[in-house]
Amino acid sequence: MNDHQAPRCISSLVLTCLTLSLLFAVVPERAFAARDVTGYRPARVCPGGAVAVIGSGFGDSQPRDTTVMVGQGSVARGPVPHVTRWIDTEVDVVLPSAIRAGTYWLKIYRGATPAGRAPESLVVRADCGSPAAVGLSPAARDSLTHPLRPGGAAVPGAARSLTPPGPAMYAVRVNIPRVLAGDDCDSVSPGDWMLTFRAGGVAAGGEAVTREEFWPSRIESRDVDTGATVRIDRSIDLGEIRGDRPLVLSGGGYDCDSDTWLPGGLQCSGEEFPEVSGTDDALAGPRLEIAPAEWTRGGTFHGRPGGGCGFSAWFEVTATRR
Repeated sequence: MNDHQAPRCISSLVLTCLTLSLLFAVVPERAFAARDVTGYRPARVCPGGAVAVIGSGFGDSQPRDTTVMVGQGSVARGPVPHVTRWIDTEVDVVLPSAIRAGTYWLKIYRGATPAGRAPESLVVRADCGSPAAVGLSPAARDSLTHPLRPGGAAVPGAARSLTPPGPAMYAVRVNIPRVLAGDDCDSVSPGDWMLTFRAGGVAAGGEAVTREEFWPSRIESRDVDTGATVRIDRSIDLGEIRGDRPLVLSGGGYDCDSDTWLPGGLQCSGEEFPEVSGTDDALAGPRLEIAPAEWTRGGTFHGRPGGGCGFSAWFEVTATRR
């Protein structure tokens, strides 16, 4: 090779490397980009209702250290009970059934830190479950609860023999005996976990009912190793719910990476070796929607996590007809 050929060979080699890199390049999934929330659908909803959080850059699936928080002003009220779908332009959630009427924001959080802005424009209605909310006039409501005179007029004070029978009601108790840990979410020490379990159904009047239980408590965490079976022994009394609607059981929580307060009044504690990230990782837990024909008979149901760091759990359901 002479001095005139050397530059040409080097240029050919660089071009070959660039071509190979393009041929073998892999297009990654859209990753979480910490974009702002732009709106909600619907913009008015009842407590316990489903809401789509609209925006972009959320990623193709829920990252393990992210969750959705509900709040007002500068105060986060706590995480939403259920995330039902997570795509790049929309995150579908179910609001807490105990949320009060008012105007709120829903923000994407990474650990304990907001990942972007969100409009405070989601209206939680105060009239849910009232006759006006379902569009019945006083005369129409009266015609459903009183016998009719000839010609269709209601008889005031008559026995309410035309009241349609309501659905069967069940008193429900859910016991969580144990969970099976997947990845403990820590690379140095065992995971320091705080778990939340929820049970939800529909009350006689049609409103959503949700109850929750914490392990080990709201203000402490406990060591959990990858692959460990952990005794939980917590119970949730859901009260009386309709036997014609699904029973929803779920679990989630945090792996605490530092001794910090979390949204919703939870407090991380007990981390022996603070992680480099300095954030508290959201744990993926199970979510089961059990059909009435199954849960009204009672039994044990096993739920698996949606992915990432997390755990599967067993739920023992006792349903007593009233």
